[in-house]
Amino acid sequence: MKYGYCMNAEFVNGEKTSLQLLEYITEAGYDYIETPLSAIADFEMEKFKKFKKILADSKIPCKANFLLFPHSMILSGDDFDVGVIKSHAEKVLAVAADFGSETVVFGNGGSRAVKEGMDKNKVYAQMVEIIKALDPICEKTGVEVVVEPLNFKETNMINSFMDGVNLIKDAGAESIGVLCDWYHVCMNGQIANEIKDIVGHKKYLKHLHIAYPKGRTVPSLKDDMGEYADFSEVIKKIGYAGKISIEAGCPEMTGQKIAEGLMVLKTLFEH
Repeated sequence: MKYGYCMNAEFVNGEKTSLQLLEYITEAGYDYIETPLSAIADFEMEKFKKFKKILADSKIPCKANFLLFPHSMILSGDDFDVGVIKSHAEKVLAVAADFGSETVVFGNGGSRAVKEGMDKNKVYAQMVEIIKALDPICEKTGVEVVVEPLNFKETNMINSFMDGVNLIKDAGAESIGVLCDWYHVCMNGQIANEIKDIVGHKKYLKHLHIAYPKGRTVPSLKDDMGEYADFSEVIKKIGYAGKISIEAGCPEMTGQKIAEGLMVLKTLFEH
């Protein structure tokens, strides 16, 4: 497996906390970082070159990204425009390919939600349109998009691993996968069903996110390891060998805390 850490890209602007976190991640020995793609795609050329130089100097690649679409982009409802969505995707996935990203997460829970007055079937059909539009772009760029099921508090559209699988099937997509985020699985309280569906449809699982479910914090040696047990067991059972990123808060950010997170992941998934 490859181990990564989700963070912003403010280190490009010299933001001290971001620079410090990048240093901690690098020193700890993570394999990659995961950053917000839409924000990076908006960089002017000089800033984009600086972004790539910082990564090269740090000797850590950006192999994954979140924020495929900006929060302001409309992904459902009467103002839905698949042409606008497709144009944005073509731009940002080309940028991702440029700096070597392999995986981009399609979350955007609020933007894709079924809001009051909307027809759920219509919104789902719009989601299918989005996936159909993304599929050939992914094939062309070599960057795989993964649909992220989210907990019920964050969205009411695509909440489970099977929701993601069915969406891909309905779109007939070949270059789109599904992400499993353990925090969202635990929040939804449907662990047994998720485990069963992952085993039954493991070929669709292309990326993982993890946090300590109680508080959504960086994994720590002080955590109750039982909270991770079902997840680590099924991931090892199906022989998953892809990427897993920590997506979590770190209230007391130190080099030790960041390094400990990686240590916990290796303990969970390699033993």
